Amino acid sequence: LSHKRPLGEILQALGYLNAAALQAALAACPSETQLGAFLVANGELNEVSLYEALSLQQGLPIARIDPTEVPLRVARALPERIVREWRVLPFQIADGSLLLASPDLPTPAMTAAVRPFTALEIRFHLLAPSDYKQLVDALL
Repeated sequence: LSHKRPLGEILQALGYLNAAALQAALAACPSETQLGAFLVANGELNEVSLYEALSLQQGLPIARIDPTEVPLRVARALPERIVREWRVLPFQIADGSLLLASPDLPTPAMTAAVRPFTALEIRFHLLAPSDYKQLVDALL
């Protein structure tokens, strides 16, 4: 089992929050709400900064994607229902891998949903939700 640093600790290390702001957010954040979502909703953090921290925490690369550089055949390599249901969009094929952008952390179920449609290795990249929406709107 790998040990992942707490998100608040990473946000502090990156200089996005000081100790007092982190403690206040942890105290105010409802238990059913993720800390990152709480900070973004309250304007204490922007989406891009949150995803930079999540990328470090999860060991996943951040996707920076220009929709004009994504071949349509790649973007449409998965059925649209899979893209929309699982929020995964193929954006590149490289070194025997299908690179998928998603605003969500990958789960075994997500991988299982994509697996029937490709023999390539599946590699996930994080993409902030607003950037993901722009990408899907441009390519699907």
